[in-house]
Amino acid sequence: QCQAKSPKIYRIDFKSRFIELFGEPILNPKGWDMAKIGDIVTEVKYGTSKPAVDGGKYPYLRMNNLTYDGHLDLTDLKRIDILDNEIEKCIVRKGDVLFNRTNSIELVGKTCVFDEDEDMVIAGYIIRVRLKPVLLPIVLSNFMNTDALKKKLRNMAKGAVNQANINAQELQAINIYLPPIALQKQFATFVEVTDKSKFCGKSSAEKGENAEKSTDVEKMDNKRKENTMNEEKEYNEFMAKMVQKSLEINDDFKKLSPDNQTRVNQEMQAFLNALFVTKDIMLINRFRSQFMKQGK
Repeated sequence: QCQAKSPKIYRIDFKSRFIELFGEPILNPKGWDMAKIGDIVTEVKYGTSKPAVDGGKYPYLRMNNLTYDGHLDLTDLKRIDILDNEIEKCIVRKGDVLFNRTNSIELVGKTCVFDEDEDMVIAGYIIRVRLKPVLLPIVLSNFMNTDALKKKLRNMAKGAVNQANINAQELQAINIYLPPIALQKQFATFVEVTDKSKFCGKSSAEKGENAEKSTDVEKMDNKRKENTMNEEKEYNEFMAKMVQKSLEINDDFKKLSPDNQTRVNQEMQAFLNALFVTKDIMLINRFRSQFMKQGK
Protein backbone atom coordinates (compact mmCIF):
# COMPACT_ATOMS: atom_id res chain seq x y z
CA GLN A 1 0.00 0.00 0.00
CA CYS A 2 1.19 3.47 -0.86
CA GLN A 3 2.10 5.87 1.90
CA ALA A 4 2.68 9.59 1.47
CA LYS A 5 6.34 10.57 1.44
CA SER A 6 7.71 14.01 2.21
CA PRO A 7 8.91 15.72 -1.01
CA LYS A 8 11.73 17.31 0.96
CA ILE A 9 13.03 13.92 2.13
CA TYR A 10 12.75 12.62 -1.42
CA ARG A 11 14.96 15.38 -2.80
CA ILE A 12 17.65 14.96 -0.11
CA ASP A 13 17.79 11.16 -0.50
CA PHE A 14 17.99 11.52 -4.29
CA LYS A 15 21.03 13.80 -4.33
CA SER A 16 22.72 11.97 -1.47
CA ARG A 17 22.37 8.65 -3.26
CA PHE A 18 24.06 10.03 -6.37
CA ILE A 19 27.07 11.30 -4.42
CA GLU A 20 27.18 8.09 -2.36
CA LEU A 21 27.40 5.92 -5.48
CA PHE A 22 29.60 8.05 -7.73
CA GLY A 23 31.45 10.50 -5.49
CA GLU A 24 31.94 14.27 -5.71
CA PRO A 25 31.87 15.14 -9.44
CA ILE A 26 34.79 17.56 -9.62
CA LEU A 27 37.29 15.78 -7.37
CA ASN A 28 36.30 12.27 -8.55
CA PRO A 29 37.49 10.61 -5.31
CA LYS A 30 36.56 7.12 -6.55
CA GLY A 31 38.97 7.43 -9.47
CA TRP A 32 36.53 6.74 -12.31
CA ASP A 33 37.65 7.14 -15.91
CA MET A 34 37.10 10.69 -17.13
CA ALA A 35 35.95 12.07 -20.48
CA LYS A 36 34.67 15.29 -21.96
CA ILE A 37 30.95 15.35 -22.58
CA GLY A 38 31.70 15.94 -26.27
CA ASP A 39 33.50 12.59 -26.42
CA ILE A 40 30.50 10.59 -25.22
CA VAL A 41 27.70 12.16 -27.28
CA THR A 42 26.28 11.01 -30.59
CA GLU A 43 24.45 14.27 -31.23
CA VAL A 44 24.13 17.79 -29.85
CA LYS A 45 21.41 19.97 -31.38
CA TYR A 46 19.87 23.36 -30.72
CA GLY A 47 16.11 23.80 -30.75
CA THR A 48 14.05 25.93 -33.10
CA SER A 49 13.64 29.71 -33.07
CA LYS A 50 10.10 29.56 -34.47
CA PRO A 51 7.34 31.05 -32.32
CA ALA A 52 4.59 29.11 -30.62
CA VAL A 53 1.16 29.04 -32.28
CA ASP A 54 -2.30 28.29 -30.97
CA GLY A 55 -3.37 24.77 -31.81
CA GLY A 56 0.04 23.71 -33.13
CA LYS A 57 0.78 20.09 -33.97
CA TYR A 58 3.54 19.56 -31.40
CA PRO A 59 3.95 20.43 -27.71
CA TYR A 60 6.63 23.12 -27.41
CA LEU A 61 9.18 22.96 -24.59
CA ARG A 62 10.69 26.26 -23.48
CA MET A 63 13.23 26.99 -20.76
CA ASN A 64 10.53 27.51 -18.12
CA ASN A 65 9.51 23.87 -18.66
CA LEU A 66 12.82 22.70 -17.14
CA THR A 67 12.96 22.95 -13.36
CA TYR A 68 15.99 23.99 -11.34
CA ASP A 69 16.31 20.57 -9.75
CA GLY A 70 16.17 18.61 -13.01
CA HIS A 71 12.58 17.74 -13.91
CA LEU A 72 10.04 18.58 -16.60
CA ASP A 73 7.26 21.00 -15.69
CA LEU A 74 4.48 20.76 -18.26
CA THR A 75 1.96 22.99 -16.50
CA ASP A 76 2.52 25.85 -18.97
CA LEU A 77 3.03 24.05 -22.26
CA LYS A 78 2.57 25.82 -25.59
CA ARG A 79 2.21 24.34 -29.11
CA ILE A 80 4.11 24.76 -32.36
CA ASP A 81 3.97 23.76 -36.02
CA ILE A 82 7.14 22.44 -37.68
CA LEU A 83 7.54 21.30 -41.28
CA ASP A 84 8.04 17.57 -41.72
CA ASN A 85 11.46 18.08 -43.33
CA GLU A 86 12.64 20.13 -40.33
CA ILE A 87 11.19 18.17 -37.44
CA GLU A 88 14.19 15.90 -36.81
CA LYS A 89 16.36 18.92 -36.07
CA CYS A 90 14.38 19.98 -33.04
CA ILE A 91 12.22 17.09 -31.86
CA VAL A 92 12.95 15.38 -28.55
CA ARG A 93 12.19 11.79 -27.70
CA LYS A 94 12.21 9.70 -24.56
CA GLY A 95 15.76 9.41 -23.23
CA ASP A 96 17.11 12.67 -24.66
CA VAL A 97 18.91 14.99 -22.23
CA LEU A 98 17.81 18.64 -22.30
CA PHE A 99 20.18 21.47 -21.32
CA ASN A 100 18.95 25.06 -20.82
CA ARG A 101 21.79 27.07 -22.33
CA THR A 102 20.37 30.60 -22.04
CA ASN A 103 18.80 32.01 -18.91
CA SER A 104 19.64 34.17 -15.91
CA ILE A 105 23.03 33.42 -14.36
CA GLU A 106 21.25 31.66 -11.48
CA LEU A 107 19.21 29.37 -13.74
CA VAL A 108 21.42 28.78 -16.78
CA GLY A 109 22.37 25.13 -17.18
CA LYS A 110 19.14 23.54 -15.96
CA THR A 111 19.27 19.92 -17.12
CA CYS A 112 16.76 17.07 -17.23
CA VAL A 113 15.96 13.83 -19.00
CA PHE A 114 13.00 13.92 -21.36
CA ASP A 115 10.95 10.96 -20.15
CA GLU A 116 7.62 11.56 -21.86
CA ASP A 117 6.11 9.10 -24.35
CA GLU A 118 4.85 11.91 -26.60
CA ASP A 119 7.40 13.54 -28.91
CA MET A 120 7.85 17.27 -28.36
CA VAL A 121 9.75 20.19 -29.91
CA ILE A 122 12.37 22.28 -28.08
CA ALA A 123 12.96 26.01 -28.33
CA GLY A 124 16.33 27.51 -29.25
CA TYR A 125 17.18 28.14 -25.61
CA ILE A 126 17.54 24.37 -25.11
CA ILE A 127 20.19 21.92 -26.33
CA ARG A 128 19.23 18.32 -27.11
CA VAL A 129 21.94 15.82 -26.12
CA ARG A 130 22.03 12.17 -27.19
CA LEU A 131 24.60 9.91 -25.58
CA LYS A 132 26.75 6.94 -26.43
CA PRO A 133 25.97 3.85 -24.30
CA VAL A 134 28.90 4.52 -21.95
CA LEU A 135 26.74 6.95 -19.92
CA LEU A 136 23.06 6.79 -19.03
CA PRO A 137 20.97 9.95 -19.57
CA ILE A 138 19.78 9.94 -15.95
CA VAL A 139 23.39 9.95 -14.74
CA LEU A 140 24.36 12.90 -16.95
CA SER A 141 21.28 14.84 -15.85
CA ASN A 142 21.96 14.29 -12.16
CA PHE A 143 25.66 15.02 -12.64
CA MET A 144 24.78 18.41 -14.17
CA ASN A 145 22.37 19.14 -11.30
CA THR A 146 24.83 18.54 -8.48
CA ASP A 147 25.78 21.56 -6.40
CA ALA A 148 29.37 21.36 -7.69
CA LEU A 149 28.32 21.49 -11.37
CA LYS A 150 25.78 24.25 -10.82
CA LYS A 151 28.56 26.32 -9.27
CA LYS A 152 30.83 25.51 -12.23
CA LEU A 153 28.13 26.54 -14.70
CA ARG A 154 27.58 29.85 -12.91
CA ASN A 155 31.31 30.52 -13.09
CA MET A 156 31.36 29.68 -16.80
CA ALA A 157 28.52 32.14 -17.43
CA LYS A 158 29.93 35.04 -15.39
CA GLY A 159 30.17 38.40 -17.11
CA ALA A 160 27.01 37.96 -19.17
CA VAL A 161 24.66 40.93 -19.57
CA ASN A 162 20.99 40.32 -18.68
CA GLN A 163 21.12 36.78 -20.08
CA ALA A 164 23.82 34.19 -19.38
CA ASN A 165 24.76 31.72 -22.09
CA ILE A 166 26.64 28.41 -22.21
CA ASN A 167 26.88 27.22 -25.80
CA ALA A 168 27.16 23.69 -27.15
CA GLN A 169 30.93 23.84 -27.44
CA GLU A 170 31.31 24.92 -23.82
CA LEU A 171 28.92 22.22 -22.68
CA GLN A 172 30.85 19.54 -24.54
CA ALA A 173 34.14 20.71 -23.00
CA ILE A 174 32.98 19.85 -19.46
CA ASN A 175 34.74 16.86 -17.89
CA ILE A 176 32.58 14.05 -16.52
CA TYR A 177 33.37 10.78 -14.82
CA LEU A 178 32.30 7.43 -16.29
CA PRO A 179 31.34 4.99 -13.53
CA PRO A 180 30.79 1.31 -14.45
CA ILE A 181 27.56 0.85 -16.38
CA ALA A 182 26.31 -1.64 -13.79
CA LEU A 183 26.56 1.03 -11.10
CA GLN A 184 24.83 3.54 -13.37
CA LYS A 185 21.96 1.07 -13.87
CA GLN A 186 21.73 0.65 -10.12
CA PHE A 187 21.24 4.40 -9.77
CA ALA A 188 18.71 4.44 -12.63
CA THR A 189 16.71 1.73 -10.84
CA PHE A 190 16.82 3.78 -7.63
CA VAL A 191 15.47 6.81 -9.51
CA GLU A 192 12.70 4.79 -11.12
CA VAL A 193 11.60 3.23 -7.83
CA THR A 194 11.78 6.55 -6.00
CA ASP A 195 9.78 8.31 -8.71
CA LYS A 196 7.06 5.67 -8.44
CA SER A 197 7.05 6.03 -4.67
CA LYS A 198 6.75 9.79 -5.00
CA PHE A 199 3.85 9.49 -7.45
CA CYS A 200 2.15 6.96 -5.22
CA GLY A 201 2.55 9.25 -2.24
CA LYS A 202 1.08 12.13 -4.19
CA SER A 203 -1.99 10.10 -5.13
CA SER A 204 -2.57 9.06 -1.53
CA ALA A 205 -2.25 12.62 -0.32
CA GLU A 206 -4.81 13.82 -2.86
CA LYS A 207 -7.33 11.30 -1.55
CA GLY A 208 -6.68 12.17 2.09
CA GLU A 209 -5.14 15.12 3.86
CA ASN A 210 -2.96 17.68 2.08
CA ALA A 211 0.71 16.77 1.71
CA GLU A 212 3.43 19.11 2.95
CA LYS A 213 3.96 21.82 0.34
CA SER A 214 6.25 24.41 1.88
CA THR A 215 9.54 22.69 0.91
CA ASP A 216 12.72 24.50 0.00
CA VAL A 217 12.59 23.13 -3.56
CA GLU A 218 9.02 24.21 -4.12
CA LYS A 219 9.82 27.70 -2.87
CA MET A 220 12.72 27.81 -5.30
CA ASP A 221 10.48 26.65 -8.16
CA ASN A 222 7.91 29.33 -7.32
CA LYS A 223 10.61 31.97 -7.36
CA ARG A 224 11.89 30.60 -10.67
CA LYS A 225 8.46 30.81 -12.25
CA GLU A 226 8.15 34.44 -11.18
CA ASN A 227 11.61 35.30 -12.52
CA THR A 228 11.15 33.52 -15.85
CA MET A 229 7.60 34.62 -16.69
CA ASN A 230 8.83 37.17 -19.25
CA GLU A 231 12.35 35.84 -19.85
CA GLU A 232 11.85 35.03 -23.53
CA LYS A 233 10.34 38.44 -24.27
CA GLU A 234 13.11 40.19 -22.34
CA TYR A 235 15.80 38.27 -24.18
CA ASN A 236 14.35 39.05 -27.61
CA GLU A 237 14.04 42.75 -26.79
CA PHE A 238 17.59 42.84 -25.46
CA MET A 239 19.05 41.22 -28.59
CA ALA A 240 17.02 43.44 -30.93
CA LYS A 241 18.20 46.58 -29.14
CA MET A 242 21.78 45.33 -29.20
CA VAL A 243 21.80 44.81 -32.96
CA GLN A 244 19.96 48.07 -33.63
CA LYS A 245 22.43 49.99 -31.49
CA SER A 246 25.33 48.43 -33.38
CA LEU A 247 23.94 49.88 -36.61
CA GLU A 248 23.09 53.27 -35.19
CA ILE A 249 26.50 54.00 -33.73
CA ASN A 250 28.51 52.73 -36.67
CA ASP A 251 29.79 55.68 -38.70
CA ASP A 252 30.62 53.43 -41.65
CA PHE A 253 27.00 52.37 -41.90
CA LYS A 254 25.83 55.98 -42.03
CA LYS A 255 28.20 56.61 -44.94
CA LEU A 256 26.78 53.78 -47.05
CA SER A 257 24.52 54.44 -49.99
CA PRO A 258 20.78 53.93 -49.37
CA ASP A 259 20.82 50.67 -51.36
CA ASN A 260 23.72 49.31 -49.33
CA GLN A 261 22.06 50.40 -46.08
CA THR A 262 18.97 48.46 -47.08
CA ARG A 263 21.07 45.41 -47.92
CA VAL A 264 22.95 45.54 -44.63
CA ASN A 265 19.69 45.93 -42.68
CA GLN A 266 18.33 42.83 -44.43
CA GLU A 267 21.49 40.89 -43.66
CA MET A 268 21.37 42.01 -40.04
CA GLN A 269 17.78 40.82 -39.74
CA ALA A 270 18.77 37.44 -41.15
CA PHE A 271 21.64 37.33 -38.70
CA LEU A 272 19.35 38.19 -35.81
CA ASN A 273 17.18 35.21 -36.69
CA ALA A 274 20.27 32.99 -36.65
CA LEU A 275 21.46 34.62 -33.44
CA PHE A 276 18.19 33.66 -31.80
CA VAL A 277 19.34 30.06 -32.24
CA THR A 278 23.08 30.37 -31.59
CA LYS A 279 22.87 32.98 -28.79
CA ASP A 280 26.55 33.75 -29.43
CA ILE A 281 26.76 37.49 -28.74
CA MET A 282 30.40 37.60 -29.87
CA LEU A 283 29.23 37.00 -33.44
CA ILE A 284 27.58 40.42 -33.64
CA ASN A 285 30.77 42.44 -33.93
CA ARG A 286 32.35 40.01 -36.40
CA PHE A 287 29.23 40.12 -38.54
CA ARG A 288 29.01 43.89 -38.43
CA SER A 289 32.64 44.37 -39.42
CA GLN A 290 32.29 41.95 -42.31
CA PHE A 291 29.36 43.72 -43.90
CA MET A 292 30.65 47.19 -43.26
CA LYS A 293 33.72 46.31 -45.31
CA GLN A 294 31.65 44.76 -48.10
CA GLY A 295 29.33 47.77 -48.23
CA LYS A 296 32.00 50.46 -48.73
